[in-house]
Amino acid sequence: MTTDHPLVHRYLTAFEEALAATAPDDRADIVAEIRQHIADAQAAGRTLDDILNALGPVDALARQAGLSARVVQGLLMELELDGKVWRHPGGSVSLR
Repeated sequence: MTTDHPLVHRYLTAFEEALAATAPDDRADIVAEIRQHIADAQAAGRTLDDILNALGPVDALARQAGLSARVVQGLLMELELDGKVWRHPGGSVSLR
């Protein structure tokens, strides 16, 4: 399975639409970064369902934190890959 999978395509399209207010170059960089995170997680043996569930609703989390989606996503992805946080349905996150 690759990042060309229809589920990944739909997720990234919706994510890009959620970043509509972001400058086009920044938006493209952010989407490319998320695409790479998905590919890296797949290469590490994670299932696509787990990966997409772990990504959760980035826009809602970014709004709550008052940070850009890019900053929040990057920080959470690092914490998740380091095994320091759990992602839960609905986009909530907790420490492990």
